[in-house]
Amino acid sequence: MEQSTYQNNLEILCNEITGRRTEDAASYRQAAIDLFEEVSTNSKIECRNYTNTAELLFNNLSPEIKKYKQEREEFNKQCSGDFNIFSMLGRGYNENVFSDIIADMLDPEGSHGQKMIFLEAFLDRIQNKNVKKREIKNRHIEFIRKIRREEGTEENRRIDIYMEFHDGFLLVIENKIDAGDQPKQVEHYISEIRSRKGGNRNDFYFIYLSPDGHNPDTNSIKKEEREQLEEEGLFTTMSYKEDINKWLDECIDKCASGRFSYFMEDMKATILQW
Repeated sequence: MEQSTYQNNLEILCNEITGRRTEDAASYRQAAIDLFEEVSTNSKIECRNYTNTAELLFNNLSPEIKKYKQEREEFNKQCSGDFNIFSMLGRGYNENVFSDIIADMLDPEGSHGQKMIFLEAFLDRIQNKNVKKREIKNRHIEFIRKIRREEGTEENRRIDIYMEFHDGFLLVIENKIDAGDQPKQVEHYISEIRSRKGGNRNDFYFIYLSPDGHNPDTNSIKKEEREQLEEEGLFTTMSYKEDINKWLDECIDKCASGRFSYFMEDMKATILQW
C-alpha cells in the first residue's frame, strides 16, 4: 500500500478520534506519519541486514557445498551410492523377490556366505515376539533340514517360505506385500502344517509378514482362531517397516561382507519407502 493511501486512512481515523477538530487531527496525523516513516526506515535497514547476513552465510557455505558435491561424486564413482537394485525391479515383483531374499538369508548355506548369523538374529526376534515364550531359538538353531520357496499343499496352494528343522520344528512365513488373502488361505496353511506334524501338531510357528504388520483378513482365518493360535504361541504377525527393518540392522552389524551389507542397505531403503 502506497504512503498516500496510508495518509488518507490516517486522516480519516484522526478526524474520527478528534471529533473532526482540524488542529488535533493534523497533530495526530503528523505523529502517525512520523511513526510510519520511522518504522518504514527501520524495516528497510533490518531487511538490508538480513540480506547481508544471508549473503554472508551462503558465501561461507558455498565452498562446503562444492566440497560435499565433489566428495559425493567420488563416492558414487567408487561405490555407486545412489544405485538401488530394488528400484530396478519394480514394485510388482517385490513379493516374490523379497521372499527369495529372506529365504536365502535364513538359509545357513545361502549365497550370502555368513552361515547362521542371519538366522540366529531372526530367531532371536521371533522369540521375543512369542507371547507364550515358547523356546524357539536354542532348540532349532544348529540344523535346517530343508528350506523351500513356494512349498505346495494338498489344495495346490503355495506357502511362501517353508523351513523344516532336523528336530521336526516347522517355521512358516506367509509374505504379503501387494496381494490380498485368498479365502481360508491362512486357515488352510495351519491345517496343512498340523496334518504334516501328526502327533506333535503344535511344533510349528507361523509368521504372517506384511509391510505394516496387520492381521490376516477374517476371510483367511477367523479372528477367534487366530487369537487362539497367538495365545498358544503358534502364530505372530511381523512388519517389514518395524521387524524386518530392525532385523536387517542387526544383520548389517554382524555381516562380514561389505558387498552384501550394501545390498541389505538397499533393501532397508526400499522397505522404508512403502
